[in-house]
This record gives sequence, structure tokens and C-alpha cells, in this order.
Amino acid sequence: MLVHPISAAARSPVRPRSARLAWLAAFLVLPALVFLMILGSGPFLPPAGLGSAWPVAAVPSSPVALAASPVHIGIMQIIDHPALDAARQGFLDGLAAQGYKPGKNLQVEWYSAQGDMSTARTIAQKFVQENVDLVLAIATPTAQAMANATRTIPILITAVTDPVAAGLVKSLSHPGTNVTGTTDMNPVKEQLALVKRLLPKARTVAVLYNAGEVNSVVQVKLARQAAKELGLQLLE
Repeated sequence: MLVHPISAAARSPVRPRSARLAWLAAFLVLPALVFLMILGSGPFLPPAGLGSAWPVAAVPSSPVALAASPVHIGIMQIIDHPALDAARQGFLDGLAAQGYKPGKNLQVEWYSAQGDMSTARTIAQKFVQENVDLVLAIATPTAQAMANATRTIPILITAVTDPVAAGLVKSLSHPGTNVTGTTDMNPVKEQLALVKRLLPKARTVAVLYNAGEVNSVVQVKLARQAAKELGLQLLE
């Protein structure tokens, strides 16, 4: 099941993005631990995707039995950025808290695509060829590159705004693929409502976005609908 912590973001609108993504990354440890627990007891069988096969709620709160051999995890992110770096570190810190540490029982390969999709696809193919146990894909482009490269290796995602629109899962409640993780969707309607609350006389709100980036397009679409409902004019 994909964790969708929008309500938490709404309660903390001024929370730094890097801190928020590190917090979201902690949720990724839960499905990862489910998989690692299964590694220690038998083969991984993904009939309907990691998220739908083993819900987050099934994860025990205490440390799980560690796998007999080192677990090989690949981590890829679209670019070096403090927020994305924080998400990666939050994931590793969560695993370490459960006893999984590099050089001990965990092998981690980390690569940045440096903003290049060709490089992202190359990294994804490398992980497939190595048959890693698990991949953490940070940001939508790298998540898409990894999902397009394999239908069998479990993929955890974070810093992805709309996994459904990005073609990564069929729905948030039932992913139906080998992808699960967290979404950082903004509370768009609540943000516009806050504008009305702070500036009661406001009638027009301008938005800048990248028309070639799916997450931007999705959120602007939400903003159009919310602005209409709130009696605001949206300038794009």
C-alpha cells in the first residue's frame, strides 16, 4: 500500500522540503523490511506487486530477523539535491535502525543520473543486470526509468508527486505493480484556501510551472479546479 501523507504536509505547510522528504523516506523502511523479512525465510513471490502483496500494516514494530546473506539494494536519484539527498539518507538511517548496515549485512549501490534520462535508463539497466534485491528510486524520472526496466525487482519510490499519473501504479491503495513507496503531493486546495484566508480580497493567483514535467502538470490541474471552487482566477 502506498503511504500518502498529504494530511501531514497540510498540517506543516512551512516544513522544509528536505526535512519533509526525509520524514517521508522513513515510511519506505516499512515495505522494505517486509521484503527483507521474506528474504530471510524464502523466495520473493510478487504475484500482484510488493505493495498489494504485503501491506505496510503487516510490518512488525520490532526489528525483523536479518537475512542470512547481505541484501543488495540499488539507489538511484535524478539529480544531486539537498531534498533528494535527505530522502536517501532517511531511508538508510531507517534501515540501520533495524540492523541493516553497509559492510555488515547490506550492500548499497548509489548513483545520480545528474538530470539526464539516458543516464537514468543506464543505471536502471545496471541494476537489472545485477539482479539487485531492491531498488529505491528517488524522484519521478528515475522511478519511471526503473519501472520501465523491470517488472519483477521490487521498487520503492519517494519524492514522486503522483505515482498514478506517472504510470508507476494503478492506484494508491492497490498499486498492482512491483512499485510502492511514498508520494509528496502538495495540499493544493488547502494552500489556495490559505491565500483566501490571509488575503480575503485576493481575486487572482499566478502559478509558474514546467509544462513538460508530469508532477507540475498534475498539480496545476488540481490548482485550476481548486481556484474555480474558491472563486479565484488562476494565471498560468
